[in-house]
Amino acid sequence: DKGHTPLIIAASVGDEKIVVLLLNHRNIDVNAECKNGCTALMYTIARGQNKVVELLLRHPKIDILSLKGAKGDNALIRAAKKGYFDVIEELLY
Repeated sequence: DKGHTPLIIAASVGDEKIVVLLLNHRNIDVNAECKNGCTALMYTIARGQNKVVELLLRHPKIDILSLKGAKGDNALIRAAKKGYFDVIEELLY
């Protein structure tokens, strides 16, 4: 068990419909971390799921900077390492 939440799983595979459904749940923790300290946003960036990244970034409680994964990086750093300039733009604006 890696501690993946339903949101992390759906986001990781790019299932936009399930992600929207989960994000609309009033008790969703959009910043929940797995055992490695990664969030749904970090997984979607790592896997290039840009549409899901956009959905997650629209959530009012998303935290893009302070959360750190197992390697000590946050969502912005991960996007930069992958060269996902469109994601970086989304994160910054």
